[in-house]
Amino acid sequence: MRLLLSIIFCFLFLPFFAEAQKEYMCIDPSEDDEPVYVELVEKKPAYPGGYEELLKDIYENLVYPEDAKKDSIQGYVFVRFVIDKEGHITNPEILRLHHYAYIDSPAFDSAVLDVLSHLKTFIPGEQHGKKVNVIYTQPIMFKLDK
Repeated sequence: MRLLLSIIFCFLFLPFFAEAQKEYMCIDPSEDDEPVYVELVEKKPAYPGGYEELLKDIYENLVYPEDAKKDSIQGYVFVRFVIDKEGHITNPEILRLHHYAYIDSPAFDSAVLDVLSHLKTFIPGEQHGKKVNVIYTQPIMFKLDK
């Protein structure tokens, strides 16, 4: 059920993320002066097993903050990171969005950053047949089972 809700959420909000990322359409240098591409890449990064496998791995490893469970806090945390030329996640940052269900909490932020360390290596994005760094945005839903 959790996976289904996550998939539905992602499809509802994908247009929002496409609009939010248009400001990143240009090529920006990363810390090592390698270009970071968004939307411009011919082949976007892919998670081994596909997007459903990515969601499965996220929610199997996500630890719900205990205090938040007690207070029945639910909502979303949005994380942006770079998938580098080797498929590794680098430069993760929590996005501060003005979204009705956005959770602004260090405990949730920490849980999201921790879950990223449990993910498999991505298949890197490509531009002109060359592997490139790509910015990736992922919403993470925190929802308590009833």
